Amino acid sequence: MYGQGEQRLPFLLPFGIQSPGPSQPISIMVHTTGSAKKLTIQIRIEPGCLGPDGKRHIETFCAAASRIFATMEPERVNWVLIPRHDKLLPEQEFLIEGRKLSEEQANLLLQRMGLTLAPLQERSDAVLAQLVERYFKTL
Repeated sequence: MYGQGEQRLPFLLPFGIQSPGPSQPISIMVHTTGSAKKLTIQIRIEPGCLGPDGKRHIETFCAAASRIFATMEPERVNWVLIPRHDKLLPEQEFLIEGRKLSEEQANLLLQRMGLTLAPLQERSDAVLAQLVERYFKTL
């Protein structure tokens, strides 16, 4: 049984990730490896995608989903998934060392790293959709 403070995140299990215990907080950090700069892709997720009770679950969902996204191109991309409470803010932003980049600039940076943005976005959209679907199955 789950004790007080523990979160049940069974939708992560198909991805091979266990739910964090109460003493294992999830943190998201932006950093560089050596002299190589990483692109940070910040994705804002609307609580409504998790159903009518989405506002209650979005913080936990974002933290858990971040663990999955951290495995996608970890040497070149930092993923930051946060709730989108303000619809005036963009769904996605690109940053390098805290500075905002346009989508075109982000794509150029990724091309220098041997990646392109479009397939990376398609992959992230697919993973996010799969996580949402699995989340609904746990309700």
